[in-house]
Amino acid sequence: QRIPIRIEKVSSGRYMSTLPFRSDMRPRDNYWVNLTRLDKWQARLERKGLHQEVEDNLFKLLNEGQAEIINETDGYFIPLQEVVREDSPSTPVRVVGNASFGKISLNDVLDKMEVSGLDVLPHLLRSRNKKFLLLSDMKKAFLQILIAPEHRKYLRFVWRTKDQKLIHLQMTALPFGLV
Repeated sequence: QRIPIRIEKVSSGRYMSTLPFRSDMRPRDNYWVNLTRLDKWQARLERKGLHQEVEDNLFKLLNEGQAEIINETDGYFIPLQEVVREDSPSTPVRVVGNASFGKISLNDVLDKMEVSGLDVLPHLLRSRNKKFLLLSDMKKAFLQILIAPEHRKYLRFVWRTKDQKLIHLQMTALPFGLV
C-alpha cells in the first residue's frame, strides 16, 4: 500500500516533504559496507587529484544548510561518487549519490511517481505570442525542498578528511537523483 507524502510549508517559506515510500519496507542499515566503498573511492580521488575538490563540495552542502553532521551509524548510507565535466564552468566536479546501492536500496523502496505538466513545447509556442519572456534557472531546485527529520536517516553519507577524521553526514534537503 502506497504511503502518502506529507508536504508542508515551514516558517522559512520553504517546503518540507517526507520521502515517497511505496510501502513500509525500508532499506537496511549499510554503514559498514559503505565504509569499504568509501576507502576505495577516496583512494581513486587521491590518484586523480580530486580529493580536496570533492571535500569542498561536501562542506559546501554543510555550510549552506543542505546537510548536517550526525553522530550515528544506523540508517541508509548512500555511496558517493564524482562526476567530472571539465567543460562545465560552474561545477566541473560534482558529487552524486548512488541510491540504487544494496540488495534493498533506497531507490527500490521509493515510489517512482509520474510527473505531469513538464511538456515544454506548448509553453514555448505560447511564449512566442507575448511581448516579454521570463526565464528561470532551476539550478539546485531540488536542494530547496527540505526533508522531514524522520526520513533524513535514509539520506546519510560518510567522508574521511585528509587527516583521517571520519565524518557522518545526512542531507537535510532533497538530493538530486533519487529514484
